[in-house]
Amino acid sequence: MKNGFTLLELIITLSILAILMTVAAPSFSGLLERALIERTTTEFRGLFVQAKSEAVMRNSTVYIHTVGLSGTPTKTDNWCIIVSKNLTETSCTAATNIISIIQGENLNGLTISRDPNYPKIGLDGIRSWPIFNSGDLEVDFLMFYKDENKPITMYITMLGRLRTCSVGGEWYGFNQCV
Repeated sequence: MKNGFTLLELIITLSILAILMTVAAPSFSGLLERALIERTTTEFRGLFVQAKSEAVMRNSTVYIHTVGLSGTPTKTDNWCIIVSKNLTETSCTAATNIISIIQGENLNGLTISRDPNYPKIGLDGIRSWPIFNSGDLEVDFLMFYKDENKPITMYITMLGRLRTCSVGGEWYGFNQCV
């Protein structure tokens, strides 16, 4: 009885493994993409809930600032979303009185934009309702994606609810925006 494998057996086994890995790679990248989108959504929701709670607890206006973002979708990690009592925040690193922050570098590879009319949104200290421009009932606060054909939008309603949906189809388990 021989111990071990022949060279031919090893080559066949490695060939089969290579084929299986080639087939599995695309589904694995889709899994990683979905995990990033779900993590991003969870982080934004947590930040928003914390901002609302802080506004009521402090009984004063709290602001959610989007630093380094514009109305144009941009693929960069040089951005942050800051919750603070300050009316203005212009830097992710030099911000003061920060209540909470999400750094773009922790969510690598996203293309992200904000509503062009809202570089920040205030939350009132009594009901924690967002302070919108006159006539706005809902704001598409953030839009982000890993695959440009599958964008996700997070809306904030005038009553302070956060609604997440997908644009152009049902992606990552989110309903299509209507």
